Amino acid sequence: MFSLISSLRHPAILALVAAIGFAPVSAASAQDADAIMRDAHKILDHFPSLVAEVDMLIEAKGKERQRALRLLTKQQGDRKQIIATFRAPEAIKGAGYASDMNMATGTQKSFVYFPSVGKPRAIKAKGQNDSFFGSDFSYSDIAGRRVGQDSYELAGESDAYFIIAATPKDKADPYSKLLYQIAKSNKTVRSILFFDKNGRELKRLSNLGFQEFEGVPVIALSLMENLQTGGKTTLDRGDVQVDVILLDDDFGPEALAN
Repeated sequence: MFSLISSLRHPAILALVAAIGFAPVSAASAQDADAIMRDAHKILDHFPSLVAEVDMLIEAKGKERQRALRLLTKQQGDRKQIIATFRAPEAIKGAGYASDMNMATGTQKSFVYFPSVGKPRAIKAKGQNDSFFGSDFSYSDIAGRRVGQDSYELAGESDAYFIIAATPKDKADPYSKLLYQIAKSNKTVRSILFFDKNGRELKRLSNLGFQEFEGVPVIALSLMENLQTGGKTTLDRGDVQVDVILLDDDFGPEALAN
């Protein structure tokens, strides 16, 4: 793992800053990074509930797998609940994932369910880093990161974007560094570059499309690329609904098995 200040001189970060015309900034600008990330999370978490019908396309070793799932998210105070249930194909239909997280403390309970097993299984802490049903996303990627989970540094900016270098505070985190590209116009996260524990580029998330509700952008199309294996996973949230009335009974391990 590399330190926050030294990471700003990491070749991948310098290359990105240079390639898209960003001007590097000094450490004195670091105080701005926290505010930028808080604004970005406010956009991500603007709506207290969200329902999306998602088409998933997994590409690996020249083969494609298509899947369809329903994703529900509810956030009330510091509590964030997520449940994803697969609708197709038949081989994975009925399988699902549920997460219940305290956004202030990071305490999380997660479960995975397969109809062939017959009951939900708790995901242990290390299991959060496992692949989300064979995709290039992990369970922790689907659950999302919290404000304050990382230390932030403003690594560069252009007229249109900020580059934020984020270092996880928890040494057990699967990533050693994350590099955010955030649009100045609306504080949307346009991309995240993930680094593994050895400081090597691991994955890149690109948010390629947005839908607007009441003038607030919601991510509609995402691409996760594994830069070490060449795998790719696309999540197309073609049908998104916000401010849907969702009950606690719609979430959790009991809801997975119903």
